[in-house]
Amino acid sequence: MNAPGPSLSPMSSTGGRALRGAGRLRRLVVLAACGLLLTGCTLRLETAPPEEPTPGAAEITRAAAVADVLSVDASAQKLADGDVSDAVRYQLQRISEFSTVQLDALGGVYESGLGAEDEAPSPAPSATPQAPTSGTLVADLADAYERSRAALATVPDPDAARLYASIAVSQLTSMRALASAAGVKLPKVETSTVDDTSLPAGLSDDEVAALVVGEDSLGYAREVLAARLGEKARASMYARAQVNRDRASAWAGSADVRYSDDDPRQVVYTFPDGVPTAAKKLRKRIATLTVEQAHRVSAALSEVADTDRAGIADLLAATYIDALDDGARRDPLPGLPEYEAAQQG
Repeated sequence: MNAPGPSLSPMSSTGGRALRGAGRLRRLVVLAACGLLLTGCTLRLETAPPEEPTPGAAEITRAAAVADVLSVDASAQKLADGDVSDAVRYQLQRISEFSTVQLDALGGVYESGLGAEDEAPSPAPSATPQAPTSGTLVADLADAYERSRAALATVPDPDAARLYASIAVSQLTSMRALASAAGVKLPKVETSTVDDTSLPAGLSDDEVAALVVGEDSLGYAREVLAARLGEKARASMYARAQVNRDRASAWAGSADVRYSDDDPRQVVYTFPDGVPTAAKKLRKRIATLTVEQAHRVSAALSEVADTDRAGIADLLAATYIDALDDGARRDPLPGLPEYEAAQQG
């Protein structure tokens, strides 16, 4: 009788259930992992790319000022490369130089860093723009001045408003200089709200006193100069001196200090280095004094109510133009000596 072979008894029921349970567990783990992968893919597909932030009112105003500066600069450079007189080319080069300083002061062109410019579709071709002329650039400078002036009441930051006013006045004086060099008629601009009777609220007693003394001393200096000029020039200079004197008197009256012990005006004013004997040197000194008064007026713009800013900007324009008429050199940011000092520092 043959010996029985090894017994091949079937697996017990308990062991079978254990293996079948382990198989189900492995399938659940695999399915869960696939679910996580699918969920992750769905999240990545549904996440939107970052969007350009919506500009607020302050940025819209700043961007408009930047656009004006860039447009004026582009026209000036294009004209300077063309057939123009040396006098016109000089003014165009000054405008371009001023635009560079103004663009820097404004903070330059806004860039979000999101790369939207590269992804944006190209704009549809438009009609060929008209080539600039001295006349169109004069008009553009006038428009830029009026846009900035009109926006002053809406600028939240007083110091930013002061910068916009300074750039506007610079553009106004560039307009005048270019028109004169090119023989172009000056366009009418809104500069008619200079108040010769009072200063707006918001200024301290010291600020009012400084403005009154600055204006009155200019009147005195122009009276001294007028006495040294010929008959025709003398009458014109006396008339300008009277404007300064009347304005200072009215401002002192509006501050309730006229003819009182607190009246800051003096009968005679002294110059730091004495009164120059030559009329030419005295006129140059007066130009410096007038620029300093423009600095005081500019500083006042950041202190007054927003509705009074346009009037102060007009006073800044009038004062600065007076300085230029006396021989002061045009500046890219009139009334902002601290910016020039920061650049030199």
